[in-house]
Amino acid sequence: MLGAASVGQARAAQAIDGWPGIPKAAWVWGEPLLRPQDFAGLCARQTIGTVFLYTSPAGAEALLGGRGPAPDVVAGLRRQGVRVFGSLGEPDWADGPARLPEHLALVGRCVRAGLLDALHLDVEPQARREWRDPGARGALAEGTMRFFAQVRANWPDAEIDAAVNPIFAATQGADGALLDGLLRSVSSVSVMAYRSRVERALAWAEPSARACARARRPWRLGVLVEPNPDEPGTSWSSAPRDDFVGGCAAMHAGAAALGPGLYRGLAFQELEALRRMLEG
Repeated sequence: MLGAASVGQARAAQAIDGWPGIPKAAWVWGEPLLRPQDFAGLCARQTIGTVFLYTSPAGAEALLGGRGPAPDVVAGLRRQGVRVFGSLGEPDWADGPARLPEHLALVGRCVRAGLLDALHLDVEPQARREWRDPGARGALAEGTMRFFAQVRANWPDAEIDAAVNPIFAATQGADGALLDGLLRSVSSVSVMAYRSRVERALAWAEPSARACARARRPWRLGVLVEPNPDEPGTSWSSAPRDDFVGGCAAMHAGAAALGPGLYRGLAFQELEALRRMLEG
């Protein structure tokens, strides 16, 4: 009969063996198109199938002009079977601007030209100071919904993913919950239910998963790996590697049960922190 330590070791080994089978996405920040690293090799080693690649205006212009390392960065990721989403967003876009920001227009041109596979928008109205005022929160929700509707109108055929905070499922605007409004405009969402305990992450994500089920939209479960000392209990950064991998396996299984047929895997914040966790 196995002792407790042996059982724990067996479970850890099983989780590590199952790691390649978990569908994975990851955010990549900085200037990855202008100052590349071995993104493609890391994605291949850790079976990451999607990257939300931050695409600055300069990075987008380099892609459009075929200049510098930018085209090779995308080509290298695609050779490994990785889908490349142009990632961008600003809290100010929650005002529902009358015209699309030039930054978004540039990245949208890259998607339309086939230089990127899709758009990933990370607007985060909850980062605005006005969000703390319940009277102003509804206006920010409505502005965010208008913004996403405008994006969809400009790119009717594009794949569009949105990073969403779980609080959006309960945040009300004049046209209903913010998350419900976003789901009318996007192809999928990545739910940033950042918690360092499996059961808390799943409970935090569950209302968003239910909204996705109603809208028939795919979703990913976000996992924070980079340190976040200002919000204890949100990051896995200090967890031992085996505990992290086992926690991911449990979150993956639990999220799949929350959204049968619509759940698309885990999304890690962010790629370099994930490398440090898994490879040292």
